Amino acid sequence: MQKTYVYLHRLAEVIISGTKKFVASKAFGPKNPAGIKFYLGDSFRKNFFGKVEKNTPSIQLDIHKLIKASTDGPIMEELDGNKETTLAHFYELISRQPNGRPGSLLTNGHANIFYIRDVKGQLWAVYALWDSVSCGWGLGAGSVESLSPWFADVRVVSQVS
Repeated sequence: MQKTYVYLHRLAEVIISGTKKFVASKAFGPKNPAGIKFYLGDSFRKNFFGKVEKNTPSIQLDIHKLIKASTDGPIMEELDGNKETTLAHFYELISRQPNGRPGSLLTNGHANIFYIRDVKGQLWAVYALWDSVSCGWGLGAGSVESLSPWFADVRVVSQVS
């Protein structure tokens, strides 16, 4: 039975590959394997650039549209135990749209939000925005305790519920 959401509307489900070892500094660095242009925000660089994930499994992810503006609290509450993803899964979805072409993620300058743990185990709202002027992905991370709401129509990515 499909879950009913107040803040989210499920758009699609995607299958993401697993990996034995994911090294953030290589994946998001200037010489990354996919040749993607990344612009890293200070918070992303500080909390995620040194992260290494091992034995990340294949997974099915839900792509949601945020129906109305909300802070992270109510969004995470709706996603319950399925809110978290990994940096490797975040990277794979971006790498499917390296040049900002249409796909699962928004490429109109609006946020694509993932809930991911940093190198210390703290949960963050990690986001990717396509910048059509500089033709690259801007990556950032914000506290899930922030009182600043996300705008309606952004994408939220989670594990399949």
